Amino acid sequence: RAPRPEPLSNGLRELARLQAKAQGSEGLEQALAYLATAARVAEEARAAAFEPQGRSLETALAYEYGRVYTYAGQYEDALASLEEAAALLGEPGADGNNDEDRAGEWTECVRLSAVVEGFYLERRSAALARLDKAISLLASQGHSDLQEQLSSLAAQLREEE
Repeated sequence: RAPRPEPLSNGLRELARLQAKAQGSEGLEQALAYLATAARVAEEARAAAFEPQGRSLETALAYEYGRVYTYAGQYEDALASLEEAAALLGEPGADGNNDEDRAGEWTECVRLSAVVEGFYLERRSAALARLDKAISLLASQGHSDLQEQLSSLAAQLREEE
């Protein structure tokens, strides 16, 4: 059988997330080890010209680093990882592609970034600026359902100010 990097990477990322969720900062070292293995799988897949069915393995990995770091209380690292994931996905419509799935994944990266930045790092104005920009972009691309998700979070952040 041919190697199956996508399910292997998915499983390793899930183990990392569960480890960090269950043990927080105490589980971070093991969670990062799982993610490092997933990164090697992604690198080998890229070298073999593997094409994933959905988002790239690198994008999924960056997002999962963000979640793991969030569970471990490493919020600056979480924010950097989530911003990387959003950048790898690219803004909806930026390359002429207005795919709903990709827009949803990008929106989730922006949403979690704003949660980390606004609530955990207590930089509400920066989080609101991030959200307002994303809300405007999603509105211009016709993603009203995704826009509403971010608008709801922005309202929560404004209540906290």
